[in-house]
Amino acid sequence: MKVKAISKEDALILAQRDESHFFDHKALQVSGQKIQKISTAFANAD
Repeated sequence: MKVKAISKEDALILAQRDESHFFDHKALQVSGQKIQKISTAFANAD
């Protein structure tokens, strides 16, 4: 898995960004299985 380091400033910008059709906040406690289900649903959507 590739890992990309971001600056503290970029992390703050992402944390404060509003959700939209293209950006969605996910909780740290969400399981990998749940994330996989969500991403599959997005991939299969029109």
